[in-house]
Parts: sequence; structure tokens; C-alpha cells
Amino acid sequence: MSATYFTTQSALSIPLTGAHLDAVTKQSKKDGHVIGGLLAINKRGANFTPQDAQLLEVLASQTSTFLCIAELYEQSNDLFLDVLKTLVAFIDAKDPYTQGHSLRVSNISVDIAQELGFDQEAINDIQIGSLLHDVGKIGIPDHILMKKGRLTPKEFEEVKKHPGIGSNLIGQVRVLNNVLPAIAEHHERLNGSGYPLGISKDQISMMGRIVAVADVFDAMSTDRPYREAICTQKVLDNLHRNAGILYDVDCIDALDRMIQRKEILSFSDRPTHT
Repeated sequence: MSATYFTTQSALSIPLTGAHLDAVTKQSKKDGHVIGGLLAINKRGANFTPQDAQLLEVLASQTSTFLCIAELYEQSNDLFLDVLKTLVAFIDAKDPYTQGHSLRVSNISVDIAQELGFDQEAINDIQIGSLLHDVGKIGIPDHILMKKGRLTPKEFEEVKKHPGIGSNLIGQVRVLNNVLPAIAEHHERLNGSGYPLGISKDQISMMGRIVAVADVFDAMSTDRPYREAICTQKVLDNLHRNAGILYDVDCIDALDRMIQRKEILSFSDRPTHT
């Protein structure tokens, strides 16, 4: 790296303050907190004038506003995710065997999407959609969700309604329409054997395919009332046997690569028993 040297002949500095954010959030502060600075140096052919200072103050004011809005947006987004996590934690808590399931599926789905090279906007949608993938279980009777042991065929038919219930519920929130495939399609299968719609192949979105793999992986590798958790490698073997039949090949390969590299915190507490 080469260094560039120059002589400072004149300089004009204006602080960037959070006064605009204080106004937006209705916070009463005597002085806006400093969030940065705007510096101009070496005006070409002349010294800085009071008019230059006024212009720089206008630029500083606009820059502060943009920065504060970005900060406010980031805080709102964090709050939104926290509310969603609380909601799904409440739903998962209905069944002691699924506590933490939605958050784990969300983490795994994001990991797969990143491994596949998705852009940040798509990853954000996948994070939210996968977090909400089981929200429809709020409409399933508690005595079915909390049953110890295998479900009867009739009870399972009730459980199979949760993707439709969830997509109808979240579909009423227009800002979340982009995440609906994660909710509606996470139990669909490439050969058409899934539910609730029985769609197949290209009818299933990539978001739906990612969440399906993440959901199955977490379900198989955690304890359930009717069986103990299956070890990670055996779960992967099962997924590979059904790659291209039930589940997306690219999603499974991405999951496998990350597990082999041990790059995903989501798998640090997986069981070792069979």
C-alpha cells in the first residue's frame, strides 16, 4: 500500500449530530449527540468563506438526517425480528419437543441461502419466512400438538392444515407477502407427495425448498415423542437418498458442505447418539 502525502492549507469541519433523530423519535435532548463529522480541506485556489461554511452545514444537516433515518430503520428492523421471535417461541412452547425449532430452522435456512450465494434482500426474506414457517400451528388444537406419541391419521390431517392456516394469516400482512412461500411450501415435496397442495418440481419455490430441507434436518436431529434424535450424519444420508425425489439437491449439498466444514453454529449441539 502506497502512502500519499499533502499539506493542509485550509480546513472546514462541521459535526454530524443526532438532532434530527431526536426530533423524529420525540426525544427531548438539549443538544444532539455527535454521530460523526464532515471535513473539507484545501479549497482550490482560495480559502474557505462563511458561505462555504453555510453550504457545508446544509450538507451536514442532510447527511445527519440520512444517517439517523438509517439508524432508526435498523432499530425498527431489530425490534420487528424480536417480536417475531417471541411469537414463534410462544407457538413452539406449546410442544416441549419443538421448543426452539423455528429459530433453529431460520438459522439453518439462512446458512443454506448464504452458501448458495443469495443476495442480502433474499436472505432477509428467507430469515423471516423460515422463522414464521410453523406459525399456522396456532390454529391447531393443543391436544393434538401436545400429544405424547404418534398421531392418528385423523389428527395428522389436522396438523397438515398448518401451512395453509399460516399462509392465510400472514398473507393479510402485505409487507410480508414475499415470505409466504416459506410458510405455504415447507412441507411440499419435489415428487408431489407433500402437503397441503401436493405441488411438485418447479412449482415449488427456492425459498420453499430451502426451508423444507432445514425443517426436515432439524426435525430428524432432535428428540420427538416417538423416537430419539438421529445423529447428524444419518440425517444427511437420509436427505441424500431422497435428493431430487423429495428434496432439492443443491440445498442438501450446501447443507452438507457447511456441516463438513463445521462452519455453522446451528449444529454445535446436535446429538451424537443414533
